Amino acid sequence: MLVIGNSSVLSILTDSAEAAVIKVKNTGLADITPVIDISVQELNGTDIPITTAFTYTSIVPSAGGTSLPGAVLRWEPGLMIQDQEETLDLDLTIVDISLFAHQFRVVATNTTADDVPGNDIGYRTFDILKCSDLTECDLQYILTKSYTFDSPSGASGAFYVAGFYESEDADANLDEGSTTVVMGSADNSYAAHAFIVAGGIGTATGGSGAVTITVTGTSILDDGTRQETDSETLVADITTLATDDYLSTTKKWLGQITFTLDVGATGHTAYAADFNYGLAKYEDFGNRDYTIEAFEIVGLANASDTGFNIEWCHHTAIGWTYAATGFVPGVLSLWTLATDHGTEDNLVTDKHFAWKRTGLSQLIDGSAEDGILIRVTTTANNAIDFMNIHLSVSIAI
Repeated sequence: MLVIGNSSVLSILTDSAEAAVIKVKNTGLADITPVIDISVQELNGTDIPITTAFTYTSIVPSAGGTSLPGAVLRWEPGLMIQDQEETLDLDLTIVDISLFAHQFRVVATNTTADDVPGNDIGYRTFDILKCSDLTECDLQYILTKSYTFDSPSGASGAFYVAGFYESEDADANLDEGSTTVVMGSADNSYAAHAFIVAGGIGTATGGSGAVTITVTGTSILDDGTRQETDSETLVADITTLATDDYLSTTKKWLGQITFTLDVGATGHTAYAADFNYGLAKYEDFGNRDYTIEAFEIVGLANASDTGFNIEWCHHTAIGWTYAATGFVPGVLSLWTLATDHGTEDNLVTDKHFAWKRTGLSQLIDGSAEDGILIRVTTTANNAIDFMNIHLSVSIAI
């Protein structure tokens, strides 16, 4: 009797070759010339043939083996005496042309004449994953989230979807004579992080200890805990700031908040800091790290607009730019419709428009307060009648 040894779990990187091993042993009393057919099957509750959405490009043996129709490899290791073992090394290349992670196995079937064909099946199980490092691969799933947008009546300009930035055009210039600046509207449900972008190194003279910047107001946590008269230290020492440094609170805030330059108990006679300030809300999929795989946008124009654009903005602490006046929050865009579509990037009255990208692999560190948001720019009033946005991401389990 020929026995095909079961093998252990293997994680394999999509579009990357990976080694696999099939072992056989003759456990019978007589010599045998085995015939082993090897193929790949998708696991979806029950064994089913591999689908057209997932194909393997090759099963290549290191020595021996013949490719058969139907992407099956036939392995004939030759005459095997009693208790003899043979090993076949395989190079597997899996091509995943879907957004979804599926599980597969390599199936080795005994088709030896005069033996018991098909009875002894060994297999190697592995996951098809999208990971940058094979050694760190974990099972992932795909999540698609949708958003909508339509232009405010009689308005044009820059608008945000899946989050927002609210900031002041001019910077704050705080010193010992003017220690506070207020942001936001009372009673508004912002639930957003407070941030600053530094105009340079803060100064503190005539005393000792650190001068800090604190945020005070009503905070809200993601678990729903609301705290009135709360505070958080945003900058522990203003003399450690550098131009264009971005810092944000871990807490989110409701209504009006106050940024305060706080001299502390020991005190300084002179101190100052210049900074832009505002509120930031962005999509982080529940504070999770995720990878953007694809997006699609479809809409209808209400008015013609030659200045129309859509940008996918990566919210991160790197790349902000301080401005004494004319401050623009955020960093460079990951993708823009104007860049992709070129000349044909306009809106035409009563005509549909669309924008789609697939095959993306942009990592967003949502657990480290990174995220994504969409900026829509129009130069004609009420330019967009409606717009639907779909974002697909993969998230490690």
